[in-house]
Amino acid sequence: MLLGKSNTSKVIVLPNGTIRKTIDFTKPTAIKLNNILKSIYDKLHEYLEDIPPLIYHEARVLNHLSEYDIAPKVINLNFDSITMTNVGAHVTKITKFEDLPNRVNYIIKVLGEAKVNHNDLRDSFQNYTCLYGKLYLIDFQMADIGSNEISSIMKIKLKPRSWDDEKDLGWLLEQF
Repeated sequence: MLLGKSNTSKVIVLPNGTIRKTIDFTKPTAIKLNNILKSIYDKLHEYLEDIPPLIYHEARVLNHLSEYDIAPKVINLNFDSITMTNVGAHVTKITKFEDLPNRVNYIIKVLGEAKVNHNDLRDSFQNYTCLYGKLYLIDFQMADIGSNEISSIMKIKLKPRSWDDEKDLGWLLEQF
């Protein structure tokens, strides 16, 4: 079942309930993002053979956050996809939450402690999901861990609208 689609990927729910995010490496944005990440990981001498940097990077960030309950857990990597645990459906204005303000504050605290900047939350619902009343973050392709190297390059090359995770999580609170 198709769960979502973006300009770089498609997300489906597999029969066992897990999520598979498949990257379309023919899309210009995916190619550009993969090349940016490749240049960064080449400098760091950190990569996996047969796994493109775009997939490796998102898995690396998710694994870094795996001890916290704010994002999907990685199950498997492939040459064009990442399989993860299911953290629910996209948030909408009618989503019912359990104590959203405390959850948002917890996520902000976790991102700070883990030194992760998501860098793609923006003032929309697209990278938030909800499972059993609990808020989660998804789509960590443009995230930074411990530095701003990726976001500083992305700002120049992709020019996204917002790079303030705390402000954007605050925006979510204003919607409910």
